Amino acid sequence: MKQSGHTVLITGGASGIGLALAERFIQNGNKVIVIGRNEIKLDQKKDKHPGISTYCCDLASGEQLDALVQLLSAERLVTEFWASYRNNRLEIRVGKVKLLKLVQRWFPSLADKILKNS
Repeated sequence: MKQSGHTVLITGGASGIGLALAERFIQNGNKVIVIGRNEIKLDQKKDKHPGISTYCCDLASGEQLDALVQLLSAERLVTEFWASYRNNRLEIRVGKVKLLKLVQRWFPSLADKILKNS
């Protein structure tokens, strides 16, 4: 897989491992969209790292998740997904479910774009 030219979506990318991944993807010539729940943290990261686009969203909220899917479907074709979670098992389990819901809701639009571009 080539290392640049992708649009990468990172959940939980406002700090920690997610932020480190975002920085690395930007350094390698990728566009990065970071999703998080804390708008203040997201704005700080966007100011510090101009290559990062941010979107405030709680993936546990069906309404916010649908809005995110509409935005991503309308504007960008994301080619990579990354999720970052803390060490807490419950949070990881809940986080995986949230990410799966995002992919499940967004997949029909993503599949349609892939088929049109092939």
